[in-house]
Amino acid sequence: MAWPFQKPVDIKDVPNYYTIIKDPMDLTTLKTKVMNSKFNTICDYIRDVNKIFNNCRQFNSINSTFSQCANVVDTYFRQLLENLMIKDDN
Repeated sequence: MAWPFQKPVDIKDVPNYYTIIKDPMDLTTLKTKVMNSKFNTICDYIRDVNKIFNNCRQFNSINSTFSQCANVVDTYFRQLLENLMIKDDN
């Protein structure tokens, strides 16, 4: 379900994407930022993850395959975060 978010949107495939989405994010860019210690806090990381899904939902219709993928992966990510917070409390 995360396949639409693996790499930056290719302007050849979606020519108007960057005119609508001014602050793009994808999983490859996110990984690069992690590997290069670009996040000062976990909140900064979470903000970029959320940006992936929010950008997708902003650009695509609510019923599109892309938005549906965003919803599924977003829900999974939130569940992972919740589980981490529960473990941290114990």
